[in-house]
Formats: sequence, structure tokens, C-alpha cells
Amino acid sequence: PSQIKLSTGSMTSVPKVIKFVGIHYEKLKETYGKLAASAPQKVEYANLLSYLATVWTKEGEPNETLKYKLEGSLVGLEEWGHEYTRHLCTEVGVAYEQRTAAGEPIDDLMKVVDTIVPFLIERNLEPEVCDLLMEIEKTKMLIDHADETNYKRISTYMMTCAGFVAEPEDNEFRQVCCDIYRKVD
Repeated sequence: PSQIKLSTGSMTSVPKVIKFVGIHYEKLKETYGKLAASAPQKVEYANLLSYLATVWTKEGEPNETLKYKLEGSLVGLEEWGHEYTRHLCTEVGVAYEQRTAAGEPIDDLMKVVDTIVPFLIERNLEPEVCDLLMEIEKTKMLIDHADETNYKRISTYMMTCAGFVAEPEDNEFRQVCCDIYRKVD
């Protein structure tokens, strides 16, 4: 895992380590499935599979990045990088839509969101935070993460998006902006 983490600093292309390890992705998944739930390496193994899934998931196997991340740990996003987090955001949105349509709980997804949002905010990626929270219908969470350094970027993006959505969502976006402005005076 340390070799893979070191090679992912800037993922403009797939790192060589991922290319070489990735061809064994299916075998790694099989081995992971055979590990006992109490095995000490299972969490780290799940984190590794989550990362590999961003590149090696086959068509028809959606949300493997999220699946393995939920089985792993929610720490260390900075080790895996921005591209991994972006991929995880996409899968959270898809899983949220599927689960809400099926009436299934989303508590575990919200734990992932609670980890991703501060990570993205720290890196001045407010539009990605807004997109994620709009997709999972939790835009009011933006109020908690807005401060003097980012409120303008968040509010500008949300007001722009409000012009492209139907009522009552547009007014919800505007209300979030209003609440953010009140928060930062």
C-alpha cells in the first residue's frame, strides 16, 4: 500500500504501480473475501481495494470504491489524493440515489460525506462540495462549513446553480446562501 500511496500524488495518468497491481484486482478481491472479519489487515486491505477500484472496476460492478471504503477506514483521504476523493463523491451520489429510491438507510454514506466535505473545503474545492451536497440533497450542511474564507465562493456557486434548478430547490439554494451570509455577518 505504501508504494501505491506514494505514486498517487498527482494522478494525471494512472501510476505504474496501479497498472501492475491492477491486473491482479480480481484475485485481490477474492483473497479479501476469504479474510476473517477479525483479521487485523482487513481494514487496510479494504482501503487498498477501494483505491484500486477507481481504475479497475469492471462495467456492471458499480460503487466498488465506496463499498470497500465503507469496509475500510474513513481516514487518510489526503494519502490517496484528490482524484480518488472525486471518484468517491461520484459513487456516494449514485449510492444515495439508489438507497433513497429503495427506502434504505444512508447513515454510512453520511459518515463518508462528513469525512469528504472537510477534506475538499480545506483544499478550496467548494464547487465540488456544493455538487456533492446538492446531489445528496443536504445543501444545508454548507452553512456549517462556510466561514470568512470561503463564503463568497460557496454562495456565488450556489446562486448560479439556483438559476438552473426548478422550484422549490432554487429557493432552498438561495436560503442556504442567505443563512451563510447571516452566519459570517
